[in-house]
Amino acid sequence: MNSNLNHIQPFQTWLARQTSTFCATGLNMVRWFISDMSECPNCGAPDERASHLLHCPDPGRFRLFQDRLQELGNWMRKPHTDPILADILEQYILHHGKKTLPVSATLGQPGADRQDLEGMQAD
Repeated sequence: MNSNLNHIQPFQTWLARQTSTFCATGLNMVRWFISDMSECPNCGAPDERASHLLHCPDPGRFRLFQDRLQELGNWMRKPHTDPILADILEQYILHHGKKTLPVSATLGQPGADRQDLEGMQAD
């Protein structure tokens, strides 16, 4: 199996569970009669929901988030991703979308055109 596909399947599963709210949060574990405690096991926040999983303030959870973001950044910096675009995306994700990033001013049309060409050549 292609090594790129090995990373896609777990992400697709996570994304489907996260967006459908069928992930194993504290609230769902109580709802499904698996647990009687709905708080976050990491930080103790009450009624843990899917949205909390990406914003949990627990240092261990945040370190895991940073590690996975670093893996994504490393993957994006391999051929076929403009390095400036990779940096922009990594910073946007790191700040949970709270930081506005001027993509057009930073990357510009030449960078966008270059990324389009690289993407077409990868196919």
